[in-house]
Amino acid sequence: MCESVRERRAELVVLEGDFDTTVRMDHGRLLPAEDSPGARSEARDDIVDDLVGSAPDGGARVVLLPGDAFVQRGRIAAVLRCWRPS
Repeated sequence: MCESVRERRAELVVLEGDFDTTVRMDHGRLLPAEDSPGARSEARDDIVDDLVGSAPDGGARVVLLPGDAFVQRGRIAAVLRCWRPS
C-alpha cells in the first residue's frame, strides 16, 4: 500500500485512527518488523504517519475510522485509481 501511495495510485486510504505498526524494509518492500526479530534496528515506527501525511499530496482522500472498526481488513486499506491506456 505504501508503494501505491508513493506512486500516486491511491484514490482513497481508509484506516483506523489509532492504527500504528512498525515495519522494516526488505528488498524494497515493507514488511512487519515482528516477522524478523533481529531487524529492529532497521525498523520504521512512523510509517502510518508518513502514509497519512503523503496520501493527500498524491490526490488521495484519507478516511479515519474508530478503533477496531476495520479489523477484518487489517485495519488499513486503499482504493487504487483505475488506469486507462491513452
